[in-house]
Amino acid sequence: MTVNNVVVLNGRLTKDLEGQFIETRNGDDLFIARATVAVDRPHRKGEDAGADFIRIKLLGNRWENVANYLTKGTLIGAIGRIETGQYENKDGDTVYTTEVLVDEIDLRGTPQGKSEKPERRAKGNQRQARRN
Repeated sequence: MTVNNVVVLNGRLTKDLEGQFIETRNGDDLFIARATVAVDRPHRKGEDAGADFIRIKLLGNRWENVANYLTKGTLIGAIGRIETGQYENKDGDTVYTTEVLVDEIDLRGTPQGKSEKPERRAKGNQRQARRN
């Protein structure tokens, strides 16, 4: 029996996605970005739905241009997998993390209250700036 780790999310970004390049062990640049998606909880008619706030991670240079369109309030659909990790904080406590490593993303709508497409933010050549 094969066990799959597949997550499908539909929700709105809680803030603009900002990415950065990190240097890999072999000296290559790798794009990484994180954000939080607000996903409505299922609810019965007349009840307050509430929302879950789920961390997502975009890893790989293919996401560099897409990140320019992922702004606060944008409705997205994302397919990925759960990734867990842990680190030790400055107090020596172990902190456990859970986020969705995104494989596919679909821009499903503009931020609420805006009818036009999200503006593309100019970022310049981050790779060149990082190396200088």
